[in-house]
Amino acid sequence: AVKLMVISDILLQLELEVANYLFQFGLKDWKVEFSVESLTKTGKQRKGFDVTIKPPHLDQAVSWKSWSGGETQRLRLAGALGMADLILNCFGATPGLEVWDEPSLYLSQQVITDLLDVLRDRAQSTQRQILLIDHRHLDTTPFAGVQTVIRREKGVEVECV
Repeated sequence: AVKLMVISDILLQLELEVANYLFQFGLKDWKVEFSVESLTKTGKQRKGFDVTIKPPHLDQAVSWKSWSGGETQRLRLAGALGMADLILNCFGATPGLEVWDEPSLYLSQQVITDLLDVLRDRAQSTQRQILLIDHRHLDTTPFAGVQTVIRREKGVEVECV
């Protein structure tokens, strides 16, 4: 009973962390719920980690697997950032480096701008160096420096800005 209470408390904290990022990525009034027990369609209790999403335009929450494209990517990013914050806060860890690989996948230009703002603010507030690896040419003017790696016929060229 104590373990379930601790798990429930941690999952509630994770929901709060993720909700903050959902808001920042334009998913205002969306709610995420993490649980270790859920009901099946037949009403039986099922144990196992479950994630449901409740957007404002639906009457009930649905599985996170129900989303596609840009919404899925925003949910993934919010989940990853929220989980990272939760883990680092629980253990008191302060890493100096964070790496994001292709985070702009499926995102609109507005959400990419939101993402870059979130990562810039995150780098400043945590005093962490954040490396962003992406195939798109992103407007990285808010960042301290940019290194562009270009594959040419004669090898790889690195441009530093």
